[in-house]
Amino acid sequence: MYSRLKQFVDSPGFKNFIIALIIINGITLGLETSSRVMDAAGGLLKLIDRTLLGIFVAEILVKLFAFRAGFFRNPWNLFDFIVVGIALIP
Repeated sequence: MYSRLKQFVDSPGFKNFIIALIIINGITLGLETSSRVMDAAGGLLKLIDRTLLGIFVAEILVKLFAFRAGFFRNPWNLFDFIVVGIALIP
């Protein structure tokens, strides 16, 4: 089971999906800096931001389950863990 889960999270399709979500999240965060855009679509942008954060948390949890302690040996996983952790603070 662990090996299949590892294959899934390491697959190009999954990685490309996460990259697309990161790009969408960056655009959303950029739009949130505009008071005009926030007046028009602030609720939707906040919903998108929270949804994406939930997906990123789920991604980390799946990777932690699949890789166990090995998760922390990958520098990108550590970076993701820190960034998502900081995003959860506010």
